[in-house]
Amino acid sequence: MFSLIRTLSVSAVCSLAVASTALGDGARVSATGEGGWWYRVHVPRFCNGNEQNDPPNAVHWSSQWEDRGADTDAYLFFREADDRRYGGDLQGLQSRLPYLSRLGVTTLLLSPVFSASGDIGYMVVDMRHIKDTLGVAQSAKDLTGETHNPSTWSFSASDRVFLGFLREAHSHGIRVFVETLFTGVAKESWIGDHVLYNQKASFAAEWIDVTQWEPRFGWRSDKGSGGRVVRFRRHLDGLDPGAESYLFAIVQRWMDPNADGDPSDGVDGWIMFDAATAPTGFVRRLGNHMR
Repeated sequence: MFSLIRTLSVSAVCSLAVASTALGDGARVSATGEGGWWYRVHVPRFCNGNEQNDPPNAVHWSSQWEDRGADTDAYLFFREADDRRYGGDLQGLQSRLPYLSRLGVTTLLLSPVFSASGDIGYMVVDMRHIKDTLGVAQSAKDLTGETHNPSTWSFSASDRVFLGFLREAHSHGIRVFVETLFTGVAKESWIGDHVLYNQKASFAAEWIDVTQWEPRFGWRSDKGSGGRVVRFRRHLDGLDPGAESYLFAIVQRWMDPNADGDPSDGVDGWIMFDAATAPTGFVRRLGNHMR
């Protein structure tokens, strides 16, 4: 049985929306951590295991926090601190699994790992693939011919690093939950780009909450009209049926990567960052799809 955790913010106390997870040995772990330890990891700032995939202008791991020249101005400091890139990645996190296991960790709650703009990962560009700065640099360039049809999707080198990480985590008895945004995508995402350039002819024209096509394309976002996150169109008690089908296919892809009906090789649950604004019908169907 799998789980969907609904959270109002990164720092909020999580509450379980669907069901608790079952460990392989039959022990149960509740949303409050009863029966095990839940450990939150911001992957880009946890451990650098591969300097070859570091993002541009990455800060050296052992550099002093205050030696960045912005400490005289609070606004500049926090803006600069938020933009720091340390090169943390899945290889680094995997190398620390034995340590986390010795701590007694039974479930890892990962920050967003899918292709996204920015460091934190909530500006989702492509949920079909893992962000290359967390896996293998430039591996996305080797992908060709993919569309919104799941039959065209393949696994990049970064995706395979993540799948390898999942296998290793499971071998240590550690479950893995992944956080992401479900109700929208970044303006610069592959879906957003397709709608922007193809307008009403786009396969996703009905997915996006478009406010106007002419004279200038506009969309509804998390911050009103024209923000960085393009919101999926609401339909009845959920999202547009095409958008929901796409998201369900994404969930299936990562929960059963080899599509053999055995989910032991996939992620064990999801953290829904945007639960506070997600339509309840969609949340319910998403949870049922994970069972």
